[in-house]
Formats: sequence, structure tokens, C-alpha cells
Amino acid sequence: MTYIEFKNQIIKDLREYLPSETTVTFRTVFKNNDMELDGLVIMEPEINISPTLYLNYYYEEMLNGTKYEVLFNKVIRDYENNKPEINFDTSLFYDFAAVKDKVVFKIVNTSSNKHMLSKIPHIEFLDLSIIFYIIYDEYPIENGSILVQNNFLQMWDIDVDEIHRIALYNTPKLLPGYISNIIDIASQLADECDSDLFALSQEDDYFPMYVLTNEKKTFGASAILYPDILKVFSDKIGSDLYILPSSIHEVILVPAFENLSVKDLFDMVSEVNDTLVMDEEILSDNVYRFIREESQITCCAHPDD
Repeated sequence: MTYIEFKNQIIKDLREYLPSETTVTFRTVFKNNDMELDGLVIMEPEINISPTLYLNYYYEEMLNGTKYEVLFNKVIRDYENNKPEINFDTSLFYDFAAVKDKVVFKIVNTSSNKHMLSKIPHIEFLDLSIIFYIIYDEYPIENGSILVQNNFLQMWDIDVDEIHRIALYNTPKLLPGYISNIIDIASQLADECDSDLFALSQEDDYFPMYVLTNEKKTFGASAILYPDILKVFSDKIGSDLYILPSSIHEVILVPAFENLSVKDLFDMVSEVNDTLVMDEEILSDNVYRFIREESQITCCAHPDD
């Protein structure tokens, strides 16, 4: 079954399965790195919001061997588990005072998000861009977020510098950053999986590595911009830091020892992005350095350039 056939079959079967007054449509959703996904939208009468189910992922499961009938039932189950029971008051977003304390930021790759960035306020930082979103974690939307669009700033009568200042204040409070030794994380995974697959020792490691993310482990790479977090950590270990962008959700910190090969670090980032990270979660192929004395992040030059 081709993807087009899969889409048509899903929408046909949903319209037959659901009450006749329910509408079933698709909309194109641009995710990180300008990934275009087909969002399945099921709207019940008198309810103005719906969870978005990304059909592309269901189709991938079918390509991996899952039967269509199983996937169709999963779509129904996912919708039932996430559908709201009441309307959402969209007028909330017209009042900046009501959302001001919920505005946070994340970072994305600039060159990979040209389409998205053309429609939203952002601030460029090295090869990255800082963008803004509203955290909403109240009924009927739980663990939700809404990307700040250009027209939001016009409606709120603020500029990008102002929302940046607000988000820089809010984000460390709402999404606190923390740093863990990668050895501790590996040991925890080994315990959870009852396997020695993740078992490492400091002696096995080529160099010490630490993971920086936020407590929700979502868009945690943005924690590199939290005031003082890198400065305090670099002072603690007495070294500059290399920053390896393992995904939009976290980065790896490596003490900048003199005998460390920057080329090896670039190769590590490239391999992780090519083999372990989903396309929509890649942050960058670059390696960065936090210069302790200047409290500044810079891009490292690639040795082959």
C-alpha cells in the first residue's frame, strides 16, 4: 500500500467509523527542520480543538510490518485517549498578561528552518535561532505548546527583543536545566533495561562527558543559553567546555582538554545525527566551545575547512 493509498483508506474508514457529524481532515504541519507532516484532525461538533495525529508515523509502522487493521485501531485509541471534552477559550491568547508568564524559548537550526522562521519571531545565535512558544498545561490541553507567530507580537504590541527578555526570564524557572554525568545516565539505563549494554566505566570512556537538558527533557538544548549554567559548571571543573548538539532536546558537554581532537568531536556529532537522531530532532552538525573567561559560546572551526 502506497502512502497516498494509506491516507485515503484511513480517512475513508474513519468517516465510516465515527458519527456522521464528526469531520475528518488533514492539514500540513511544519515541524522542526521544515519537516512536512500530515496532521490528521478529527473534530467533533461543538468542540473547537482536536489532537493532531501525524499519519506519517503510522505509515512508518506499517512499512515495518504492522498490519493496517492494527494501525487503524491505534489511531482510534490515540484519538480517544487525547481528545478534549470541552472547548478551549482561544481568547486567552489575545491577552498578553494572561500568557506572559508562560512564554519560553527553544533553539533550532537556522538554515534548516527557513520556511518556519519566515513566519515567526526569532533571534539568530551563531548557526541557530531562538524561537518562542507558550507552555499550556491546563485542561483541556495538557502538556501542550503553541508556537508564537509574527501576528502574536502585533496583537500584543511588543517586539522580538521584549519577548526574548521575557522568555529568557521564564524558561529557566519553568524548565530548569540540569547536568548529569553520562556515566550515571548509562548506569541508570543499564539498571532499567537489566542489561550491561549501557554499562560503562570512567576508565572505558575516552573523555568525560556530561548531558545538559531540562527537567522535562524536551527542547532541553536551549539550556545552553540559561544565564550562568555553563559558567558555573565550567568553573566547577576548571575548564572551557565543548558543546556537542546531540539533538534539540539535549547537548553533551565535554571538558576542553588540550589533547582532545576537535575533529573527533565533529565526527561524533555527525555520526549521531546520521544514525541515532530523527530528522526533525537534529539541531546542528557543528561543535561549539564555551569560553570560560569570557562566558561566551562560539562555533568551532571544522578541521577540514
